[in-house]
Amino acid sequence: VDLSKDSTTWSVDDVVEWAANLEVSSSKNLTTALRKYGVTGSILMMVDMQDLEEDFEIKSSIERKKILAAIMSLKDTEAEKHVILGFWEVTALNRQEVHYLLPLLYGSPRWALWQLGSLPEYARPEQLLGSDWVSWFQWIFIP
Repeated sequence: VDLSKDSTTWSVDDVVEWAANLEVSSSKNLTTALRKYGVTGSILMMVDMQDLEEDFEIKSSIERKKILAAIMSLKDTEAEKHVILGFWEVTALNRQEVHYLLPLLYGSPRWALWQLGSLPEYARPEQLLGSDWVSWFQWIFIP
């Protein structure tokens, strides 16, 4: 893998090749899971400890820490530090939360908007409701 290339542009094959070169005993499990879930470079930047444990089935906490450290070492450009995902990528990564919020938008939109804060940082809107007095005014007086 050309590590000089922005890792957010990596394909699934690039990510798998990168993972195969990691010095961890569970690299076979990792590469299988990366391919199974279609993890691209931009999605790799979002992988966290919970993903490694539950979805990628990496049992050892030390192995998970090594993998996360390797991912963090890739984040050397602004694009990699501040990955912006599209709606479908966010949905794929946070299926449970999105499936909880979408029906709320129809029945209780204000509660759904309030619950956006429960999403991971990369999936939240730039400005959450209630961060200034104008938002609170709109929240209370505009249906």
